[in-house]
Amino acid sequence: MLIGNVALGKPTYQSSNFSRHTSELAVDGTLGHSYSDTPCTHTRQTPSPASWRVTLGAVYWINNFTIYNRKENLGRRLSGFILSVGNSSQAYKTCYKDTTPITTTPGPIVTGHCTGGPVSGDTVMITSRPDEYLTLCEVLIFVCSAGWYGEMCGRQCNTTTACSKCDVTRTRCTECVDGRWEKHCQKDCGHCWADKCDKDTGECPLTDGKPRCDAGFMLENCSTACGAGTYGHDCKETCGSCASGPSSCNTTSGHCRGNPRCMPGYSGLKCKTDCEAGKYGHDCNETCGSCASGSESCNTTSGHCQGESRCMPGYSGLKCNTACEAGTYGHDCNKTCGSCASGPSSCNTTSGHCRGNPRCMPGYSGLKCKTGCDAGFWGAGCEEKCGECYNNVTCDRASGGCPITDENPRCKAGFLGSNCRQTCSPGTWGQNCKLTCSQNCLNGPTGCDVSSGACIGGCTDGHEGRFCTPVNYNYTGVVIGCVAVVVAVVIVVIVLMYTRRCHGNKSGGTSERSDPVHVQNRESSNQGREARISTPVDSNPYESVYENEYDKIRFSCNDPEASYTVVT
Repeated sequence: MLIGNVALGKPTYQSSNFSRHTSELAVDGTLGHSYSDTPCTHTRQTPSPASWRVTLGAVYWINNFTIYNRKENLGRRLSGFILSVGNSSQAYKTCYKDTTPITTTPGPIVTGHCTGGPVSGDTVMITSRPDEYLTLCEVLIFVCSAGWYGEMCGRQCNTTTACSKCDVTRTRCTECVDGRWEKHCQKDCGHCWADKCDKDTGECPLTDGKPRCDAGFMLENCSTACGAGTYGHDCKETCGSCASGPSSCNTTSGHCRGNPRCMPGYSGLKCKTDCEAGKYGHDCNETCGSCASGSESCNTTSGHCQGESRCMPGYSGLKCNTACEAGTYGHDCNKTCGSCASGPSSCNTTSGHCRGNPRCMPGYSGLKCKTGCDAGFWGAGCEEKCGECYNNVTCDRASGGCPITDENPRCKAGFLGSNCRQTCSPGTWGQNCKLTCSQNCLNGPTGCDVSSGACIGGCTDGHEGRFCTPVNYNYTGVVIGCVAVVVAVVIVVIVLMYTRRCHGNKSGGTSERSDPVHVQNRESSNQGREARISTPVDSNPYESVYENEYDKIRFSCNDPEASYTVVT
């Protein structure tokens, strides 16, 4: 704030007077520019240079001035003037020098301030350029009141403004409040860690062990924000793995913004913390699957399980979070379930054990129903025993059925059905039960063995043999005699043959005979049957056997005389 014009009405002096235009007319308070209408001073050309001065009556720090110039075309006479400040104790010091060309007027009103800063003094002098007249219509000299400074005293200096102290010249601020800098404390300090900066340069102080800038800012004046990917005091910290990239990292705290916050494999506000075991993905909010080697083998970024056997039994897929499909089980679901009775869905995907009762499909046994039945057994749990298959071959382990081929029948003699467990119906026997039991069995036509057809319990009267064939006792004497003769002849022939053979064997020679010998059976129904005699029998070289369907004759060469026995 200006005190005012300290030159108004003060004593003046000029080097010469032209007519009545004396020196006091420049401080009479009349503001104007017209030489004819406004009172203005005017000197002669000599002495040269012309000068004018005012004595202020007190010492002031002079800085600001205003000169009203002559308006007519003779205003150019003021160009090149010099304004100086002095007092009784020191010589005059130039405050201001006009640089306007001599052919050009400085203007109707010339306002300025001391170029080198305020000058202390009690006298102000204005001097023209050499050999030129000096005309002044009004001269105003300003000084600042207490607490004000700067050009035209427009800046206040006290603790309530940015400037806390001014110099004695009241032209500049000597001390800024904290947080402000520059000559007039017009600029804010940067984000200094200590909240103070240099008053002249604005630089933030750097102290050992202390940062220069607040978090989020860098460089000397701490007014430059951190670049993308950095944060903290002086921007020395590196941002974490933010999901949306470095630009989403808060330059002050380092916290990542966005949802999700972190890239896969990281968590925490700053996304610098690796996922703990068993977690993966953005912000580590996904749970790992059933990795065979434990949660440590789960990739924290992708969630993929690692290891030769990737998944625990019962799971498959890269992340081992897919349950085995029905019918598979084990590590990575790479095993196939057995023959579970209730189908693939009853197979435990972890162990492969079948559930239910019965557990296994016919033909299989074991917890996993992968073990086939032992020979001779079939059905659920292999608890069923095979039937009477031909030649004791094993049956189908699932159905129990006996196999049948072009060469072999399905069942043993006496049995029927696909499983050969059905015996022949009463009265039948043999292969496929196609033969009929003898009517002469003691127990009737249903009393024969289903396999051999032999009558069980013997025969009815008048019948004999395995099949209970009839014995005929009503032949006439002639017929009986004839039959006896024939039988006797046959026996004699056989005896002679074997007697010769026995003699040959005993003498060291060897004789074998396989020609058939016909023996007429005593039963008329056996006429025409043929028997073959061979030797040795039962490892005895001296014994041979004749056998037909009904009778058996054993010949022995152990005696000097061959003998035979008829066994019926």
